[in-house]
Amino acid sequence: MGIGETGLDFYEVKESDKRKRQLKIFDIFIEISNEYDLPLVLHARDAEAKCLEIVKKKSNIYDVIFHCYSGDVETAKQIVAEGYSISFSTLACFSDHHQELIEHVPISNILTETDSPYLSPFKGKRNEPAFVEETVKIIAEKNL
Repeated sequence: MGIGETGLDFYEVKESDKRKRQLKIFDIFIEISNEYDLPLVLHARDAEAKCLEIVKKKSNIYDVIFHCYSGDVETAKQIVAEGYSISFSTLACFSDHHQELIEHVPISNILTETDSPYLSPFKGKRNEPAFVEETVKIIAEKNL
């Protein structure tokens, strides 16, 4: 069990007032995570470094999982240095960027997910939980 998915999504949100609102709501979820000693599951899109900066300041967070991670390698390394986990979706099956990320994240910090029904590893097919096996195969190939 965990709190989230929560976080920051700056992909389409460019206005500072809307970003401030996201930050305010994000802080509420962090407090709930702290109150119940539950992991915080983060959605961070075009805001991975900002999310990391914020959660690092809240040192009493039980654990942090960066869900469906798509950020850069340097931020991934910083996430791992904090002892947090990075979850890779089935995007890893066809994305060179995600495969490169996997090569830089220790297996002990990797989780998998499908993000079903989206992001199918098979073109034209609806994603389903069983397809997480495809991600595991990529992780084994790239990380071991």
